[in-house]
Amino acid sequence: DGPKKNKIKQLREKAGQDSAVEEKLNEIHDAIIMDKCDKAVGMCDEMLKDATETWELFFLKGLALRCENKFVEAKKNLLKCIELGVSDISEIYNELAMCEREEGNREMAKSYLEMAAEHSEEEISYILNLAFLQTEDGQFEEAYENLSKAMRMDINDPQLSALIEFFEQKSGARFVIPEDLELAATGHSHCSCGHHHDGEEHECTCGCQGKDKCDEN
Repeated sequence: DGPKKNKIKQLREKAGQDSAVEEKLNEIHDAIIMDKCDKAVGMCDEMLKDATETWELFFLKGLALRCENKFVEAKKNLLKCIELGVSDISEIYNELAMCEREEGNREMAKSYLEMAAEHSEEEISYILNLAFLQTEDGQFEEAYENLSKAMRMDINDPQLSALIEFFEQKSGARFVIPEDLELAATGHSHCSCGHHHDGEEHECTCGCQGKDKCDEN
């Protein structure tokens, strides 16, 4: 898929100083994209006989193993990347989170995503992945905070829009745009029911008493 291609493309660029390594990474990349993950694992193992300190190979092997649902082995290879001093630790945490989620360790998955977001504050995908898991688990307050954070990063992100719809479906409440973003966009603030006012105390007249759903909307 697209994100997978982008991740491996970044790795290939980082290894670009060695044309032989880059060519081999291209081949492994192609094997993973074509769902020939067993072949990719074999190619990584062959290269790792001589390049035991190449974290990119451990990353690709971990990614291929995850695609084969071999999560324990995948995690070992991903953790090896951290041991070797991976240059993009956030992506390793993100991959580890996927493994933990598939094994049912959802809280550990969230912890890894929090670490990914902490190490890459400008990358919106880690925050969105975390908000998605929180929404699935009914942790709506935490999910709202992370969706708001993501909105401040890129209000036009298409994945964000889809996730807000998912949040509203699961929570049964409308997503209220954070006040600082609302003020920046319109010059108006709003009450918790979504009604707009101009910086004055506002009493909702619909009887919703500040709940997320409001009959006047």
